[in-house]
Amino acid sequence: MKKIIAIVLSLCLLCCAAALAESTNITPDSQSTSATVTYTITAKDEYTIVIPPSITIDSDTKTGSFTVKLLAGASLVSGNEMNIKMMSTKNDFKLMDEAGNAVAYKIQARGLTWDANSDLGTTGKVLMSAYNFPTTEDKTSDPVTLTVTGGGQAGTYSDQLNFAVSISTRPGT
Repeated sequence: MKKIIAIVLSLCLLCCAAALAESTNITPDSQSTSATVTYTITAKDEYTIVIPPSITIDSDTKTGSFTVKLLAGASLVSGNEMNIKMMSTKNDFKLMDEAGNAVAYKIQARGLTWDANSDLGTTGKVLMSAYNFPTTEDKTSDPVTLTVTGGGQAGTYSDQLNFAVSISTRPGT
């Protein structure tokens, strides 16, 4: 037991000696000293994006719309850009009923149109970009419009839109 206590005390003494060796001292020869104060803030991306959980297409006008919202208080690492993207649709731009009947539709946003003939690719299509951070107020995308382009039987049809966010270094920074 005495050996263990002696080892612990020896380690404490070594640690204290190391701390003294690294410190700055005031002596009769040097009447002052200074110490560096360090505080590190780790840059990180923080944001909340609101996408509606459901979008209704009006049966009379055959259209529906929604917006994507970036809430105030968002921040990104300096020089980064955020892109909110539509990645895919579950049924390839077809609204399906429970019996498997399909009604075609298209999506229009930012002056572009996507439908069953469109290739969203592996990177998706950008609905909204943001790069001025931190945000002090909500930012809302241009309206995204869904329009039924085909006919169908009476019933309820649905599809699923899939979204993603990508963060990348903004060109020119």
